[in-house]
Amino acid sequence: TSFCEPFVRRLGNRGRSGSVGFSSDCENAFAHHEQCRFLGAGHFGMGVLCNTSTMGQVVLKLRFHISISTVRNSFKEALVGCQTSLLARHHIADTFLSTLGFQWCPTATVAPFLRTRVRRKNLNLTGGLENYLRRQAQRAASATMITLSAVIVPEDLGQDPAQFVGFVTAPLLLELLYSVLVLNLVLEYSVEDLRLHHLGWRAVGFSRAYTTPRGRTVVLPPGKLLKLIDLGSYRVRRWNHTDTHSVLSTAFFFTLFKRDRIRQLDDTALKLFQFTSQETVGRMPPLQALEAFFELFLQLSPGLASTVSKVRAMTNVRWYRAVGDPRRRTEIATTFSDVRDFDWKTLPLTRVPRPSPVTDKAPQGGAAP
Repeated sequence: TSFCEPFVRRLGNRGRSGSVGFSSDCENAFAHHEQCRFLGAGHFGMGVLCNTSTMGQVVLKLRFHISISTVRNSFKEALVGCQTSLLARHHIADTFLSTLGFQWCPTATVAPFLRTRVRRKNLNLTGGLENYLRRQAQRAASATMITLSAVIVPEDLGQDPAQFVGFVTAPLLLELLYSVLVLNLVLEYSVEDLRLHHLGWRAVGFSRAYTTPRGRTVVLPPGKLLKLIDLGSYRVRRWNHTDTHSVLSTAFFFTLFKRDRIRQLDDTALKLFQFTSQETVGRMPPLQALEAFFELFLQLSPGLASTVSKVRAMTNVRWYRAVGDPRRRTEIATTFSDVRDFDWKTLPLTRVPRPSPVTDKAPQGGAAP
């Protein structure tokens, strides 16, 4: 996106000289967000779904901060989101949630938006929104807002496990494994903390073709396109593992389907998952394991096989290719700036002032229904 390139360069430069301060457009950050509603809230943050005239439907990930360390983690999450956009830009993968904007603001600029522009229906906060905002104003001096593309996310598995039996199909598992491996190969980042509710998706009307460096090609039909969320948990700074088991273990790929969760896999996906769990596959370099996975996938789903020449002749298809050349991978990873060694824990930030005592009350009649 147009946001990402200057943002990544700014962080890369500030990591070497100078510090990063509050965003300059905090007061206007919420002006174009309409018909907003809460998705959920926790002790330190919340998700808000909004419509915009320029970006369509978006999700605002708001987080309140007591210390600089958690602010740095939000900057890292936005950076990772921007770097993953390079995979789509260079036609490698489009399975990561898009990062469309980022602001770091004083807490006081966020409260009016939440009070007046966001519907409170179904907001599950003990003591209500006003008590929540009052607590944040007393202890949190700042808030970050990451603007993300909207996706569909499954409800908590614990609510009704039966509805997720066979939820993960062979095409979804292929996109998941492919995404985890190419992120590590190209960006040298590691996916971490995979969970069912982190496997979002977007309904698409086009086919997706995936091709390995050796030319094995799978074409997935229109339907669910995987979108991985919770990029804040990803490891950065050159986690370029040499074996597949290390890459997948870091991502919690195997624990994602442990014990009774194995029922989330349909029959074909189960065979593919069992294949990735084999010790011989785990010892393979990631690209070799990807080739072997595609080979088995095509044996189990021959109707989804294709060739490079056939894909070139297709219409209504998005074509993604894994990159084998290390020099090409380096060029892609450094498109905006070389932030592969970005140390978010030491990013120089302007010190957050201590929050002032809360003396004002909520505006009368200003709450959204």
